[in-house]
Amino acid sequence: MLIDVTGGGREAVDKKVTTLLEWMTREKLNLGELRPFGVVLAPLDESQHSSYDNDTGIIIVCGEDARDLLGGLSQCFDWIVGGP
Repeated sequence: MLIDVTGGGREAVDKKVTTLLEWMTREKLNLGELRPFGVVLAPLDESQHSSYDNDTGIIIVCGEDARDLLGGLSQCFDWIVGGP
């Protein structure tokens, strides 16, 4: 499983998904029986719901769901996005 975090919105998420998909496609030959999964965490992206694409194996986790998964980030989130 490869996890990628982005601080951008929908466009940045789409770019991360494309990059993950390209990497996973190349690495499938090297993984044998193992199936790769990719996760994009987008804590700032409130424009879409979290989703999972079974065909590609890519999970997109957005907004508050992503912040919850990032744990300690929630404690300093306001500082990250614009200061105190």
